[in-house]
Amino acid sequence: MQRHRYTGELWAGTGTHPDLAGLLNSNNVLIEITHGESPYRVVIGVPHQAAVGVIKIAEEVGKGRHSDEAAAMFALAAFASLRERELSCKLLVAAHATDHDPNKKLDSPYFENVITHPARLLFECHGAGEGRSNELELTAGRNGLTRPEEFGRLLAKALRWRVNVATQKHPGERGATVILGQDEEEEGRLELAALDTDSLREVARKGMHALHLEAKPRFRFSGGESNILTEDGKQLGQAIAGAVIEYLDANENR
Repeated sequence: MQRHRYTGELWAGTGTHPDLAGLLNSNNVLIEITHGESPYRVVIGVPHQAAVGVIKIAEEVGKGRHSDEAAAMFALAAFASLRERELSCKLLVAAHATDHDPNKKLDSPYFENVITHPARLLFECHGAGEGRSNELELTAGRNGLTRPEEFGRLLAKALRWRVNVATQKHPGERGATVILGQDEEEEGRLELAALDTDSLREVARKGMHALHLEAKPRFRFSGGESNILTEDGKQLGQAIAGAVIEYLDANENR
C-alpha cells in the first residue's frame, strides 16, 4: 500500500479538493492528514474507504469484504471541525485496499501508522447499509478501556437527538442502548458489535480508547456521487468532533 501524506486543501465548494478526491478514489493508498504535533489527542481512521459504487475491498483475498463507500466524507468533516478547534489530530484513510483488510491485519500500513504515535482515542468511521435498523451504531468492540455508552450519549446530544444512535453498553458485549431522543432510550442489540476488529482491541495495549461508528448512506453520499459532503455528513462530522472533545476531557486520567 502506497503511503501519501496529504498537506493540500481539503475542500473545493461542497466537495473535496480534486487532488484529495483523486486519492480517495484510488486503490491501495494510505492517506495521512495531520494537524498539530504528535502525540495526537485523537486518530480518526477510515480503514475501508472506497468510491461510491465500489462495493467490495480486499477482493484479492478470498471473497473480499464489503467496502464503506465514501466513509471518508464524514471523517473529513470531523477532522476539519477538530482542526478548527485546535485539537491535535490525525486522519488516516486506507483507500480501497485490494489485498488485505486494514483494521484486521496488525502488520498493515494502516494499523502500523495508528500505533506509531499512540493517541488518546482511535475513532474509526465506517459505512452501514440502508437496511440497518439504526441510523448510527457505535461500538468499542473488545476495547476494555472505552466507555461507548458515555460517548454515544454525547454524540446523540451533539446531534440534538435527531438521529437514532445504537450504542454498545459494555465493551466485549452485543447489548446496546438505543438512544431515540432526549431522555428516551430502549434496550437493543448491536447488528455489528465489531468484536473481531483487531485494531479496536489491540490499541488498548498502548493505552488508547477506541470506537467504531457505522453510519448510513445519507451521511456519506447522495445519489451516485463520490466526494460530495452532504449536509447530514457535515452535521455528523461536527457532532463527532464535539463529542470527542467532551469525552477526552471527561476521561483525561482514565
